[in-house]
Amino acid sequence: MTNKEKIKYLSQYTKLVIEYDHILETYKVLLNKLVFPSPKTQVLSHTPSGEGGGNPIEAEYFRVITLEGMLAEIKKRIVLIDEPINALEDSTERLVLRLRYIDGLPWEKICVKISYEWTWTHRIHSNALENIKIE
Repeated sequence: MTNKEKIKYLSQYTKLVIEYDHILETYKVLLNKLVFPSPKTQVLSHTPSGEGGGNPIEAEYFRVITLEGMLAEIKKRIVLIDEPINALEDSTERLVLRLRYIDGLPWEKICVKISYEWTWTHRIHSNALENIKIE
Protein backbone atom coordinates (compact mmCIF):
# COMPACT_ATOMS: atom_id res chain seq x y z
CA MET A 1 0.00 0.00 0.00
CA THR A 2 1.41 3.39 -0.96
CA ASN A 3 1.64 6.30 1.47
CA LYS A 4 -1.12 8.06 -0.47
CA GLU A 5 -3.38 5.03 -0.01
CA LYS A 6 -2.48 4.88 3.68
CA ILE A 7 -3.41 8.55 4.11
CA LYS A 8 -6.75 7.95 2.38
CA TYR A 9 -7.38 4.92 4.61
CA LEU A 10 -6.46 6.73 7.84
CA SER A 11 -8.49 9.79 6.84
CA GLN A 12 -11.69 7.73 7.01
CA TYR A 13 -11.53 7.73 10.82
CA THR A 14 -13.05 11.15 11.51
CA LYS A 15 -15.80 10.62 8.92
CA LEU A 16 -16.64 7.25 10.44
CA VAL A 17 -16.88 8.79 13.91
CA ILE A 18 -19.25 11.49 12.61
CA GLU A 19 -21.35 8.83 10.87
CA TYR A 20 -21.34 6.69 14.03
CA ASP A 21 -22.50 9.62 16.18
CA HIS A 22 -25.30 10.46 13.72
CA ILE A 23 -26.58 6.88 13.62
CA LEU A 24 -26.26 6.59 17.41
CA GLU A 25 -28.42 9.68 17.89
CA THR A 26 -31.10 8.26 15.57
CA TYR A 27 -30.85 4.93 17.40
CA LYS A 28 -31.38 6.60 20.79
CA VAL A 29 -34.43 8.52 19.55
CA LEU A 30 -36.03 5.38 18.12
CA LEU A 31 -35.20 3.33 21.20
CA ASN A 32 -36.71 6.02 23.41
CA LYS A 33 -39.91 5.91 21.30
CA LEU A 34 -40.10 2.15 21.79
CA VAL A 35 -39.45 2.27 25.54
CA PHE A 36 -41.73 5.25 26.17
CA PRO A 37 -44.40 5.08 23.44
CA SER A 38 -46.91 7.89 23.07
CA PRO A 39 -50.49 7.03 24.08
CA LYS A 40 -51.55 7.01 20.42
CA THR A 41 -48.95 4.37 19.43
CA GLN A 42 -50.41 1.17 18.06
CA VAL A 43 -49.87 -1.90 20.26
CA LEU A 44 -48.14 -4.98 18.82
CA SER A 45 -50.57 -7.71 17.83
CA HIS A 46 -50.39 -11.01 16.05
CA THR A 47 -53.23 -10.15 13.75
CA PRO A 48 -52.62 -8.68 10.33
CA SER A 49 -53.08 -4.94 10.20
CA GLY A 50 -55.79 -3.35 8.11
CA GLU A 51 -55.33 -0.33 5.92
CA GLY A 52 -52.23 1.79 6.30
CA GLY A 53 -49.62 -0.95 6.07
CA GLY A 54 -47.79 -2.69 8.85
CA ASN A 55 -47.47 -2.05 12.53
CA PRO A 56 -45.47 1.14 13.21
CA ILE A 57 -43.90 -0.26 16.39
CA GLU A 58 -42.66 -3.32 14.52
CA ALA A 59 -41.24 -1.09 11.80
CA GLU A 60 -39.39 1.01 14.39
CA TYR A 61 -38.18 -2.13 16.15
CA PHE A 62 -36.69 -3.50 12.90
CA ARG A 63 -35.14 -0.10 12.20
CA VAL A 64 -33.51 -0.18 15.66
CA ILE A 65 -32.08 -3.63 14.90
CA THR A 66 -30.77 -2.38 11.55
CA LEU A 67 -29.15 0.63 13.21
CA GLU A 68 -27.51 -1.65 15.81
CA GLY A 69 -25.93 -3.62 12.98
CA MET A 70 -24.75 -0.44 11.29
CA LEU A 71 -23.22 0.82 14.54
CA ALA A 72 -21.39 -2.47 15.07
CA GLU A 73 -20.01 -2.39 11.51
CA ILE A 74 -18.79 1.19 11.81
CA LYS A 75 -17.21 0.43 15.17
CA LYS A 76 -15.29 -2.48 13.58
CA ARG A 77 -14.01 -0.19 10.83
CA ILE A 78 -12.92 2.41 13.39
CA VAL A 79 -11.00 -0.23 15.36
CA LEU A 80 -9.35 -1.50 12.16
CA ILE A 81 -7.98 1.99 11.55
CA ASP A 82 -6.93 2.48 15.17
CA GLU A 83 -5.06 -0.83 15.60
CA PRO A 84 -2.18 -0.19 13.14
CA ILE A 85 -1.58 3.22 14.71
CA ASN A 86 -1.38 1.63 18.16
CA ALA A 87 1.04 -0.97 16.83
CA LEU A 88 3.66 1.62 15.85
CA GLU A 89 6.74 1.36 18.06
CA ASP A 90 7.68 5.05 18.02
CA SER A 91 5.48 7.10 20.37
CA THR A 92 6.05 10.33 18.42
CA GLU A 93 4.93 8.67 15.19
CA ARG A 94 1.83 7.32 16.97
CA LEU A 95 1.13 10.78 18.36
CA VAL A 96 1.45 12.53 15.00
CA LEU A 97 -0.88 10.02 13.31
CA ARG A 98 -3.38 10.26 16.16
CA LEU A 99 -3.39 14.04 16.15
CA ARG A 100 -3.78 14.16 12.38
CA TYR A 101 -6.18 11.30 11.62
CA ILE A 102 -7.97 10.56 14.89
CA ASP A 103 -8.29 14.11 16.25
CA GLY A 104 -8.33 15.72 12.80
CA LEU A 105 -5.97 18.55 13.74
CA PRO A 106 -4.36 20.78 11.12
CA TRP A 107 -0.57 20.61 10.71
CA GLU A 108 -0.02 23.94 12.48
CA LYS A 109 -1.66 22.69 15.69
CA ILE A 110 0.17 19.38 15.49
CA CYS A 111 3.50 21.22 15.27
CA VAL A 112 2.63 23.27 18.35
CA LYS A 113 1.40 20.25 20.31
CA ILE A 114 4.50 18.15 19.71
CA SER A 115 6.87 21.15 19.81
CA TYR A 116 8.53 20.41 16.48
CA GLU A 117 9.02 22.56 13.43
CA TRP A 118 6.85 22.07 10.35
CA THR A 119 9.53 20.22 8.35
CA TRP A 120 10.41 17.86 11.18
CA THR A 121 6.73 17.14 11.89
CA HIS A 122 6.22 16.15 8.25
CA ARG A 123 9.34 13.98 8.36
CA ILE A 124 7.92 12.16 11.41
CA HIS A 125 4.62 11.78 9.54
CA SER A 126 6.39 10.31 6.49
CA ASN A 127 8.32 7.88 8.69
CA ALA A 128 5.11 6.87 10.44
CA LEU A 129 3.44 6.19 7.10
CA GLU A 130 6.41 4.06 6.04
CA ASN A 131 6.33 2.12 9.33
CA ILE A 132 2.59 1.59 9.71
CA LYS A 133 1.35 -1.80 8.61
CA ILE A 134 -2.12 -1.62 7.08
CA GLU A 135 -3.59 -4.77 5.60
